[in-house]
Amino acid sequence: VPLYTSEFLKLALILSIIISFTEPISNAIYATGNIKKYQIAEFIALISILPITYIVLKYNTVPYNIYYVRICIFIIFLLIRLLFLQKQLNFSFKLSIVIIFQISCCVTISTLTLLVIASSLPYNLGGFILLCIFSLITNICYAYILAFNSKEKKQIKIFIQQTLHK
Repeated sequence: VPLYTSEFLKLALILSIIISFTEPISNAIYATGNIKKYQIAEFIALISILPITYIVLKYNTVPYNIYYVRICIFIIFLLIRLLFLQKQLNFSFKLSIVIIFQISCCVTISTLTLLVIASSLPYNLGGFILLCIFSLITNICYAYILAFNSKEKKQIKIFIQQTLHK
């Protein structure tokens, strides 16, 4: 395995989780048609990665630190996107932060649980299939417990009851 591969992979996965939060928000802002200021802010945030990365690499020899820069910039820009969403669509900034926090808790707890489970499974196809099944079950359970509010839980129960009675 090449040097720094595991660090690059871990940081790339963290960045992809952050990006998965930002894309729906961007699409909602684009749908308003009022995107001039948003595009300027997006350009400034994305272009700022280049000089900051240069400075980090100049003073630090570890190449995967560029991902830390990208992650920080994308988190800052996620907050900026939420402010644009609040302004253009009257969406609650506080509610957005709560939702992102709930999802982040689910992802973190699920990942930690699956790491513990994976350490006790065999390293073969059967272990992989079992891990996928456990992943599905733990993600559903943690999302139900941590991410859904009482109204959403009630709707899920009604849907399951209707599906089972068909």
